Amino acid sequence: MISFVLDNIFLIVTLLILYVQHVHHKRKIITNNYLHSIPDPTTTEEAHEITMKFMFQDFPFVATKALEFGLFKTYGVPSIASTLNSTGELTDKANKRYDDTDIIIREFMEHPPSSARARAAVEQMNFIHEQFKISNRDYLYVLSVFIVEPISWAEKFGYRSVSPKEKMALYLKWKFIGEQMHIKHIPSSYEETKVYSQTYEEKYMRYSDNSREIADATMKLLLSKAPFKPLHQRFLHPIVHALCPPLLRQAMGFPAVSPTVVKAVESLLHIHSFFVRHLVLPKSVAVTRTSVSDDDYDETQIQDKVGNASDKRMLFTSFDQYDKTYRNGYRIEELGPVQFCPMRRNRDGANRLKTQ
Repeated sequence: MISFVLDNIFLIVTLLILYVQHVHHKRKIITNNYLHSIPDPTTTEEAHEITMKFMFQDFPFVATKALEFGLFKTYGVPSIASTLNSTGELTDKANKRYDDTDIIIREFMEHPPSSARARAAVEQMNFIHEQFKISNRDYLYVLSVFIVEPISWAEKFGYRSVSPKEKMALYLKWKFIGEQMHIKHIPSSYEETKVYSQTYEEKYMRYSDNSREIADATMKLLLSKAPFKPLHQRFLHPIVHALCPPLLRQAMGFPAVSPTVVKAVESLLHIHSFFVRHLVLPKSVAVTRTSVSDDDYDETQIQDKVGNASDKRMLFTSFDQYDKTYRNGYRIEELGPVQFCPMRRNRDGANRLKTQ
């Protein structure tokens, strides 16, 4: 094998150069030309199209990790952690809580704002939130995290720079969702949102026992699929700690991380971005986790919150990361804590009666 490589080194290098040029050409056509050809987004539909491409086509790995760590950041705020911990979902049922949150968000991120599925997902999220006393400032902070973190991660670890059109699109997409959630005093731009997020963290992100309890449960979940579990504490935990900003690390009660470890972890992500930029062909379509067609969701079958949804069509996800919570499908109106989903509780109760 070594002899073959040495004998054909010129051919191999030539083919590699040609392949890299091909990757660059495809990226120019699929991404650069696209961004140059479209106007600045002004409507939610235009923002949705650009956001879909940014999140699920151009930066699927970076954007997903950004949202995972973004949610992690919200746990570092005592008032938010206390509310989350009161349900027991993030400690006792962490895998289901993650899947519920992921699917609800993807339902209104992966489907147009005017679609029945996006509207139903926002409605279900609002219904769950109404069961708690949540301040507007906490709502606004979580909203800002979803706007700011994907951009911040892409700027730091992405394979290319982020277009102002993409920043504007992500802001407009989430601003519309925030308005549907009745959040007040939403900043007027991406830049103002970023300032709000940073100011909020400096003022309210502090250590609490609730934060530490949720952090431990979430860490266990995030690393549950990694092999060699006896080595998690020594090798994988420091990686997660290194990716947390110092203020979040303190709020979670995590140990200090040496600058060398932080630089090493960030270098791995920079290597990933180099590999993607030069060697990975761009995706021609968005990689979604929910079924694509809005026709999968029959709005005429929606019952009120105390109705029976047993005959409602099931939806399916193409990705169920942990314990396959929804291997048999899900209904949007049944996502979330069981005690706040009367339709699921009624159906489960009826099914138990049938088996007795």
